[in-house]
Amino acid sequence: MLQALAAFDDILSAPLQRAELPDLVTWVYSYPACFFGIPGVIGGPLLALAGSCASAEAPVVWKSWVTALVAYYVIIYKVMMSKIVAATGPKEIAEARAQAWATFDFSNTVPALTYALAYQVHPAAVQHLQYFSFSTLVTQIFIVFVKRQSKRTRPVTRVDLVPPLPARTVPLSSFVATSKYSDESFPSGDAAQAVVFAATIIRAGFPHSLGIVCVVLSATGRVFFHAHHALDVIVGSVVSVAGCTAVDRYVTKEVAWYVPLCTVAIFFGVQRAIRHFLSGERTVAKKV
Repeated sequence: MLQALAAFDDILSAPLQRAELPDLVTWVYSYPACFFGIPGVIGGPLLALAGSCASAEAPVVWKSWVTALVAYYVIIYKVMMSKIVAATGPKEIAEARAQAWATFDFSNTVPALTYALAYQVHPAAVQHLQYFSFSTLVTQIFIVFVKRQSKRTRPVTRVDLVPPLPARTVPLSSFVATSKYSDESFPSGDAAQAVVFAATIIRAGFPHSLGIVCVVLSATGRVFFHAHHALDVIVGSVVSVAGCTAVDRYVTKEVAWYVPLCTVAIFFGVQRAIRHFLSGERTVAKKV
């Protein structure tokens, strides 16, 4: 049954995985393909979310802050990916990738500052940020747990595909090709996070079509850049819809500036605990 499902998934994924696009289009496509997952699950998407809250009544200073932060992430991404593209050997690629991870991880402090500023400068934004953070927690903790249990190999590291998958101008999948993440293909956390983002901006009053476009670009991009299979992004999206629905129905609507920060801290703590615990189980199993 599982083999038949995997074979069907390969057929479903092949058109995107083997598609070819001009270099410029590939670069542009890579932004939504990774924007909802770098850094972690609260970096780029959180800043874009903050931007979605910059409505007509929002202060100019808030709009300027958000615009600058989103531009910062876009520039950092372009610089780091360009360094990986320019790398000539495995050692250089590994060094460029490590530098990129370190830069993005450092930038995780910026969204926390955005939370605090939102409460002071544009309080109405905090309600949306709180919904975003709770939906992220509920959705991503479940996905991280399933990832570590399913251990599905990512397309970029598969050696059984004939002919091999074509190389991309932007090696976006190089971030997940390491042994630490190479078996975390199912389900897609990036596609799930795109759904959380879409649900949040729709709640904030933006058109449904904008949210749908974000989800489609993220999901198809993850397949195109060989980070996921088609069913990975489909299941990730469905899980996220369920998580967002649960948060909307059952989680408190009270707003406090510290709630989103606490939610983010809990997410990272639980995520690390799950990875550490399941990695320990795998190590023991190998020794046995």
